[in-house]
Amino acid sequence: MIISAYDDHQSNLPFPLISICNINPARGTKLYNIQSAESQDRGVDYEIFSDAFQGRSSENLPESKLKVPIFKLMEKASHQIDQMLRSCKVGQRHCSVLNFTKSILPNGACYTLAGDLTGIDEIQLVLDPQSYDYLVPNQGFIGFRILLHGYGDSLWALIPTAVYAGPTFHTMLRAVGLKKVNNVLLNYMML
Repeated sequence: MIISAYDDHQSNLPFPLISICNINPARGTKLYNIQSAESQDRGVDYEIFSDAFQGRSSENLPESKLKVPIFKLMEKASHQIDQMLRSCKVGQRHCSVLNFTKSILPNGACYTLAGDLTGIDEIQLVLDPQSYDYLVPNQGFIGFRILLHGYGDSLWALIPTAVYAGPTFHTMLRAVGLKKVNNVLLNYMML
């Protein structure tokens, strides 16, 4: 995936922040507890996650499991950037997992490329969606939600505006610019 920002008419527009979120909210192997020596533990995290994700209350679960906040379970079960990021380049510099910050949202983890993006006009990411670890059943989508946003924007509010990037082709996004307009100025311009 290549994200670029070129605009001959606007020279001072900031490069947007980029956040990537795996479409799959949690890794199946982490939720099914395949490694658990206790057979009664296998699948309990999946049941808790599935109930929470679908808005149902969990029943007949061990007391210890009911005390774990869903965000802790999401933190443990979400796809990790160090396993998804295959290559990262910001301008001419290479970047790594250390350049990303993690946010846990109700629909999974998102990773925002952090750091100074001043003077940057291109970001290249090679990502592995880890489709072998997707939850079943699912809607058949594999890949990432890509969010372009400004500093301080709420990721949760931006999820509906995400661009979806799948693994079977190269995705190139062109960001012309990101500029916030004051509502008063916008209303004035519309009159």
